[in-house]
Amino acid sequence: IAEKYNLKNDYGFITPLDNGKRCIFEYDFFFDQTDPEELSRIQQSAQELFGFIEAISARTGTVKWIRYFFNQGFSRKENFLYS
Repeated sequence: IAEKYNLKNDYGFITPLDNGKRCIFEYDFFFDQTDPEELSRIQQSAQELFGFIEAISARTGTVKWIRYFFNQGFSRKENFLYS
């Protein structure tokens, strides 16, 4: 998606959580927020990316956004990062 919109991008990292049952996958898009044209491209790519992630989640049931993971009723997010 980033290449389609001519945005610099790269793999970030994978962080295991919950004793290896879950993980956070970070993939980075790089852009100049002071450039209106580049800002427009990142906004368009974000919309496409959001739809892509939702479609994978609906199809597989395994890939979830971090926003869903941290909103499952757990009391402290730090427990996942430091346990």
